[in-house]
Amino acid sequence: MRIAAMELRKSDFKRTDKVFNETDGHKNYFYTLKQERVLNILKKYFGSDTFIDGTDLVNDMVYYYTSLTYPEGSKMIITDYNSESESYEVRFTGNKKTVDKFIENRKITSAKLKDNTITVVEKIVYYEKQEVDGKIYVQIYGDREKTNYLDEKVIKVKDSNKKKISVKDYYEQATTITHTFAYDEAGNDYYFVSSKIS
Repeated sequence: MRIAAMELRKSDFKRTDKVFNETDGHKNYFYTLKQERVLNILKKYFGSDTFIDGTDLVNDMVYYYTSLTYPEGSKMIITDYNSESESYEVRFTGNKKTVDKFIENRKITSAKLKDNTITVVEKIVYYEKQEVDGKIYVQIYGDREKTNYLDEKVIKVKDSNKKKISVKDYYEQATTITHTFAYDEAGNDYYFVSSKIS
């Protein structure tokens, strides 16, 4: 779902009259999102046989980053599923933090097509950050579990538009992920097959 969330557009959401809270006179609304739209995006990545049960994605403890900005925030939470309208009830929360604008934690290093199979290799570093007294402290790790500590960067918030942390600086220690995509003749498109972490 994280992949699909980044492809969603504002036109995919319809605001409801239902409010989940009100802050300083501002009402935070729920929205609806059609299951068919989500499924069509997932099929593009995982093949035409992809299926999701409506309730599979409902979890108010999980949020997905989107490329959207609503007054409520840019992270989407799926809170319910309506089987009659075949749509999800969602809400938005928490705007993206400043660090997301200046840290490049993943980079595609190669992409090859052979025998109707696309192989994409990318390097990834992981990070945690904390903002204290006008400074952003970024701890950088070479693995998802954050056991392989690589570095710490301290950047003034006011300078964050001028600075950039790049995965290239930690290339050898970064995680390598190889993604494989196969060709689907029926849909005349490629779909996601697997990812291998090394």
